[in-house]
Amino acid sequence: MNRGVHMEFSVENENCVLQGTVEGCGPVLLLIHGVACDRTHFREAARYLSPYYSVVTYDRRGYSDSKTGENASFSARVQAEDAVRILDYLGCGSAAVAASSAGGIVALEMAQRFPERVSRLFLHEIPLAADAAVQEELDRWHREMAKAAANRNIAKAMSLLVRAMGGYARDAQPVAPDQQVRNLENLKIFLYHEMDEFLAYGRGRKVYLPMPCVIASGEMDRSGLFSLHAPETAQSLGCRYLRVPGYHNYASDLPYSYAVTLLGVLRSMN
Repeated sequence: MNRGVHMEFSVENENCVLQGTVEGCGPVLLLIHGVACDRTHFREAARYLSPYYSVVTYDRRGYSDSKTGENASFSARVQAEDAVRILDYLGCGSAAVAASSAGGIVALEMAQRFPERVSRLFLHEIPLAADAAVQEELDRWHREMAKAAANRNIAKAMSLLVRAMGGYARDAQPVAPDQQVRNLENLKIFLYHEMDEFLAYGRGRKVYLPMPCVIASGEMDRSGLFSLHAPETAQSLGCRYLRVPGYHNYASDLPYSYAVTLLGVLRSMN
């Protein structure tokens, strides 16, 4: 792709039309967002990365512009297939993949089911348990979230999510009101379609990664559920661990720093 390319695309897969964006030039870098957000989570970071990569962002199925039909699946399996269909559409055999939060579960499934399509992985604060004790912590949070979901108390669920994230950068750019509305709607996708599988992803299975992988967490995020045990998670997966600036929403809070960090990590894995 040529320098300066900006392209919107639509890709169909299993009862969903995925909407995404390609920004920049060079080899493909696929960015996968987490919960209560969409591809705009990476918008500014993609701008900084675009001179070096063809940066691909997309709304995961059911999130924002990626609409699903009735009875659509939201499993990690089908979402890994979504990512591969996007690479197929772009004519890309293998891509570097960076994922945040629950998007990391999609990236892990993609890396295991389609290892030939993933050259390198960067995973930031993913909800994967390294051992039984960590899984118990995830399970407790899961029960709280499930109770809020059962009561249709989405505001409570958002509060629980922010607590698990360990805080946020108070000097980050404010989220526009229309995006806040989308984020609340997107949280429902996680609560009612993804949460049960994603928060138990590491239970009773060996996650094996045949490609280089770095797992990171924010240096300001010292109490968040997804940050506390990141070093152990990295060790359990045989990955390098990296402490990075910021909190859970690193890519959107500090997009330039995220881009610089990601470029350095990907170069170190060449």
